[in-house]
Amino acid sequence: PDNSVRVVDLTTGRQRFRMTGHRRAAQSIACAVVNGTPLAVTASDERALYVWDLATGKLRYRLTGHTGAVKEVACTVVNGRPVAVSGASDPRGARMWDLTTGAECGRFDGSKDWVYHLACTTMRGTPVVVTSTYFKSKETVRIWDAATRKEVNHWH
Repeated sequence: PDNSVRVVDLTTGRQRFRMTGHRRAAQSIACAVVNGTPLAVTASDERALYVWDLATGKLRYRLTGHTGAVKEVACTVVNGRPVAVSGASDPRGARMWDLTTGAECGRFDGSKDWVYHLACTTMRGTPVVVTSTYFKSKETVRIWDAATRKEVNHWH
């Protein structure tokens, strides 16, 4: 495998772009629209996220900061800003990234466990992040308020 991410035209079935840059295979992908431009955010074992412009196939940002393999990524909108949320096999919880600037804009630090799964949704009008962690044979699911990054609930 060449570790590239391929974009296919769903109407014709033909490849539009082959996006290269990952040193390891992408494991998770999420999409967002930022200022009218469709973006893809990809995650891999190399401790980084890549943000791609789907209109051109060009790399927009390489987001670094995790100390372990990035296992999951999801996108949502928080306070009017499009963001990506990532989880990794490092003890620093999940991180949030501003897709307009490429800057880290928050952390979900209540858990010191590895985040292996995550999703974004809205509950009663509030954007939330759901994380699933696993450490020492114990799995914990947490719900976070995405705007405040405070834990709302959890269960084992």
